[in-house]
Amino acid sequence: MSDSDGVAAAGGLVAGDFRLAPSLARALSGAPVRVGTENPAKLDAVRLALGSFAESPDSILLVPVGVASGVPEQPVGWDEIARGARNRARAALASGDGVLGVGIEDGLVRL
Repeated sequence: MSDSDGVAAAGGLVAGDFRLAPSLARALSGAPVRVGTENPAKLDAVRLALGSFAESPDSILLVPVGVASGVPEQPVGWDEIARGARNRARAALASGDGVLGVGIEDGLVRL
């Protein structure tokens, strides 16, 4: 990535004053990212999101991990959804070697 598009390589500046956390910089450079799901659509979403910041999107190494969310099967409300995502990310990271844990949880909210 070049500075001309406002995004610098992993570990550098992104969008002005933003600095990547060391764990995210390592993840963007090919260190394992443990994802708390085995759902192909969610894994693709994580790969696309991280890959958009990596110098080489193909270097993103995702490790799918089937973990429990710790919330009802159909979470209701932002609190349950966020708690489920955090639980999945923490459990995924704790399950083995990795520099970053990612959790995605869907649910219902009143609009």
